[in-house]
Amino acid sequence: MNVIVFRQAPYGTSFAGEGVRALSALLAFGISTAVLFMDDGVFVLVKGQDPSVLDMKSIGEGVRMLKENGLDRVLVCRESLKERGIDEKDLLDTTLAVVDKKEVSRLLRSCDSVLTF
Repeated sequence: MNVIVFRQAPYGTSFAGEGVRALSALLAFGISTAVLFMDDGVFVLVKGQDPSVLDMKSIGEGVRMLKENGLDRVLVCRESLKERGIDEKDLLDTTLAVVDKKEVSRLLRSCDSVLTF
C-alpha cells in the first residue's frame, strides 16, 4: 500500500492541491492508497472554509469527493488536531479514522511508498 501524507496548510502554497491531484491519479489507476493528515495538514479537513476569496476551490471538498469515489482509508493524527485546537466534530467528514502517533508510525513503516505534501 501507498500513503499520501498532507502536512502543509491547505492554502498559501500548492502542496495540498498537488497532493489531491496525485491522490486522484493513484485512485484512477486503481493503486491502493491511504491518506494521512497531520501537522498543519489537518486544516485541510476543517469545515466552513471559503477559499473563494483566494480564487481557489476547497481542498477539503476535493478530498471528500475522492472519498465518495473509492478512497477508503483516510486517517487524521489525533495529536495534530489537539495541538491546533481542532475538535473532531469540526472536520468535514466524521467517518475519518483519528489515530495516535504510534499508529501513524506503524502505517508509515508498513507502506511501499510515502508521498508527502
